[in-house]
Amino acid sequence: MAWRFQPSKFKNTTPKMPKKEETIFDLPIGTLSCTNNGIQSNQSFLAFCIEGEGGKLGVLPADARGRRVRTEIDVVCAHGDQVDDFAFLPFEENKLVTCSRDDKVKVWSLSASSAAVLAGEVDIGTGRLLSALCPHSTASDIVAVASTTAVFVVDLARGEAVAECSGVPEKALSVSWSEDGKTLAASADKGRQGLLWDVRAGPSPVHEMELHSGMGREARCIYAGAKFISSAFTNKRVQEVRVWDSRNWEKPLMVKEYTATTGVLIPQFDPDTKLLFLAGKGTNKVHVQELQDKQPVISDVYELTVPEQVLGFSLAPKRTVKPMDGEVARIYQLTKNSIVPIPCIVPRRSYRELHVDLFPDTRGPIAGCSGKAWLDGSDELPERVSMTAGHGGPECPPPEPTPPPALRLATAAPAAKPAPAPVAAPRHSTETEEPRELAYAPDAVQHTATVTTSSTRLTTVVEPEHGEEKAPKLRLTKQLSDEKADTTSLKENVPATTVSSSSTVTSTASSSTVTSTRLARVPSMPTPAPEVKLRVLARSENDATPRLSQRVRPKSCVVGQVQSKYRHVETLAGVKAGAVFSNLRNVNTRLPTECNGAVASTKYVAVPLAGPAGVIMILDVDRPQKMPDGVVDGIFNKAGVTDLAWSPFDSSLLVVGTDQGMVNVWSIPEKKEDTVEGGEGAEPQQRRADLEPVQQIVNLRWHPLAEGLLAIALSDGAVELWTVSATGATRSARLHSHSSPILSIAWSTDGSRLATVAKDLELHVWSPQTSMEALEQRLEAAIESARGARVVFAADDSMIVVAAFTKSSGRQLLLIDCSSPSLSLLHRHHLDNAVQPLVPYYDFDSSVLFLTGKGDQSIQMFEVCREAPFLLELSRFQGQPGHQSIAFHNKSVCKVMEVEFARAWRLTEKTLEMLKFRVPRVKKDVFQSDLFPDALVTWEPRMSAEEWLGGAKTAPSFRSLRPEGVAALSVAAPITSTPAKPPRMQHAGTNGSDTVISAPIVLPTATPKEKEQSINLLFQVMAAWSTKVEVSDGPLEQDRMEGVPEEDWKD
Repeated sequence: MAWRFQPSKFKNTTPKMPKKEETIFDLPIGTLSCTNNGIQSNQSFLAFCIEGEGGKLGVLPADARGRRVRTEIDVVCAHGDQVDDFAFLPFEENKLVTCSRDDKVKVWSLSASSAAVLAGEVDIGTGRLLSALCPHSTASDIVAVASTTAVFVVDLARGEAVAECSGVPEKALSVSWSEDGKTLAASADKGRQGLLWDVRAGPSPVHEMELHSGMGREARCIYAGAKFISSAFTNKRVQEVRVWDSRNWEKPLMVKEYTATTGVLIPQFDPDTKLLFLAGKGTNKVHVQELQDKQPVISDVYELTVPEQVLGFSLAPKRTVKPMDGEVARIYQLTKNSIVPIPCIVPRRSYRELHVDLFPDTRGPIAGCSGKAWLDGSDELPERVSMTAGHGGPECPPPEPTPPPALRLATAAPAAKPAPAPVAAPRHSTETEEPRELAYAPDAVQHTATVTTSSTRLTTVVEPEHGEEKAPKLRLTKQLSDEKADTTSLKENVPATTVSSSSTVTSTASSSTVTSTRLARVPSMPTPAPEVKLRVLARSENDATPRLSQRVRPKSCVVGQVQSKYRHVETLAGVKAGAVFSNLRNVNTRLPTECNGAVASTKYVAVPLAGPAGVIMILDVDRPQKMPDGVVDGIFNKAGVTDLAWSPFDSSLLVVGTDQGMVNVWSIPEKKEDTVEGGEGAEPQQRRADLEPVQQIVNLRWHPLAEGLLAIALSDGAVELWTVSATGATRSARLHSHSSPILSIAWSTDGSRLATVAKDLELHVWSPQTSMEALEQRLEAAIESARGARVVFAADDSMIVVAAFTKSSGRQLLLIDCSSPSLSLLHRHHLDNAVQPLVPYYDFDSSVLFLTGKGDQSIQMFEVCREAPFLLELSRFQGQPGHQSIAFHNKSVCKVMEVEFARAWRLTEKTLEMLKFRVPRVKKDVFQSDLFPDALVTWEPRMSAEEWLGGAKTAPSFRSLRPEGVAALSVAAPITSTPAKPPRMQHAGTNGSDTVISAPIVLPTATPKEKEQSINLLFQVMAAWSTKVEVSDGPLEQDRMEGVPEEDWKD
């Protein structure tokens, strides 16, 4: 019995019911025959029975999801009568075989881009009532077809029946080939009789046996490795499964009964995992069981209760599963109006690495032999392919992410040992409220990094070396400006032979060490040149534009796992947040899909109202109230509103784009304290900018650094830059590269680049400050659908996030790397299926991406990182009813002492309520410095529009949000070359002995006096616990227990 101590790896396999948007619903499912499973699948397609006269089948792509109406389904008019059975050929993925009662066996050729075509027919003869079929397991073009009196073996390549297996007493309901393809089995006479043939030896059965004693209308049989499984009924109408040993047919190995019902259990077997799946027709139960070589032969694994009755059931090919998700099998459930893909997952602690023990080699897509060779006696088996190779797609993330390391350096001396790589000390938040610029390393041939410790000052100089030719040298010069010379982007390019993974720094207090090193990398593969010639920009030596990638962020690594520190985000809404505008009337719910809806500044929220006059209601955020039934404050644009935006530097300046090619600029005056909402007050000042030629306005985006610079996207595919001032608005530049209307535009954080995505499905990145023709990057077919898209820069401007649609109405996120000269897709993340596009908002400081759409009832949140898994999911917000838009404030309005890192307004048809996004923390009397790095100042300009257009370059400013006089939360001390050992403190134990307690001491970034107080407090706490905890050197309780003998653990 020692084998019982070795449980199966698949004993905890768990089917996972998908969400509705992950299923295929609203399908016109038709009536099923008693001899087919209702649905079949292969690598590329799903085939299922649909309603209609005659025998019709529906075909969909295997990856289809969401709502599917009849017009979106490829209909195969297979036969004039009901289809009795159908199956995909295992070695020709685009071939579907069908059979009907008194008709020919037909072969259909399927294509994703065209309708199904009849590829061949096999006429077995008149009077042959065909009932079931099964393709051969090892040979190509061989199919077994069952009828009322015999089972025929058909060679599709020759177009004729090559063998007739006799001895069927009554209609055969199911046929199956053995795994090696030598034996053919059939279940006949309502499941009571079983027959086996060696087709190449003769037409007579080599063995007959009694299977079941029931009188059901249906029966099934399949081979499961060396075992044979039959499913039918007992004489009491109870579902029954019998397992036989194919080497001994005297009696079954096991007989198991299930439920009394009229629907048969449909068996499906996975030979790689030895999992047996049983789904009862007309029931809502799916049994997952495992076949064992010892008793019990059938071991229960999981019993899944599905919400809808099972009409059909199929097992997907093994090569379609996602190994990186722990998915060992996938089953398809056919209901009365949907197809539900159910992944079966083996729970593991982490799926960061591929668990090769769960995925043995499986059968490949190439047949072992041809049909003719098999008939001549060949028993060649299909070659097995690895399930662990070639998984580099979206389901397989790159290796485990690590914090961005410093440059890995190798010493210049060939005979010397590798020199240590200095680690820069992390940047801490400043205590002042003044804006500051980041210290960026200049682009030069010589790059210097300095690390200062308590005993020495180490300076490392990186300079190119021309002596070796093993790898091309990386010259940090202005020619590599497009790559931004980011140290984190070089991590995977440095050869292992020239990089030292660990090193030791030796220094004394009286001397410092200077090491000359070199840096090399493997050249990347050249990318094909696009049709449009792109301008390569070179940074000058005096370039002041910062590299945001060098900014130190708090790490999102919790207890060794990649988790966001914001993952438990708490969203306060409405009354809990402290502000609600109620009784709103006539909110515009039909804005263009390119418009984000309501927008907010630090003082006001602008809400578009319905009607041809283009009225926009202005609400003061400091005066939440129930809106009066009469007149409310608003501005009239005299045309339909297409987009609107508040100036980031003037909370009273609003620009509104219209469908008549006009941009109205409004200056909203401040209200007096005694002014009643809706009463008469000062009229807003209007300045109008007329575009020539007249084009519909699509998007309006203010420059993040230059005051008064506005980017306007037009319906003709162009982007115009306008300068807005007190005297009026003038057009400064025009960028035109798209051939169709623009969907969305976005500025980078430093204002140096402008990204555009249009209905021509292309993504363009401009550098308009250098030249009006500076199309820096271009990505064709960036999105799949032109229904709608949004674009935003993320991850310190090294990544572009595109929220778009799939061809099947699915909403997805595309993470595109823009740090290299050519744009490339990093990650694709499918979210859900909906009609309205996703509207993203990216918080630069926390790197949190907020996602929602018009009509949604939830806000999804992710932390974006530059390495896998790229998106760290946070707790989502759920509210009722669905909202029209979400308008975010800038960072200056957040109450950091309440751990509030974002604030927004949620607009519904009747209300406008405040949203506060907070992180739950117990100790709120200190500044949470790990959640609030120095904030990007977006509410103060860095230059004027004229200066920016003149070529001036200024770094973005950052400011600490830490209130004056508030202590900061303790942060980890900087990493030094020699890690400090934890202190060892001795306290008197209860038995008179000394108790040694080791604990790390984390020093806060505070004054020396505060440090001393913190250390004293830590000692007091440890001393107090040492007196309460009883310490004994005697034996432990588990030392006196006896375990299982060692020999019982071995097989």
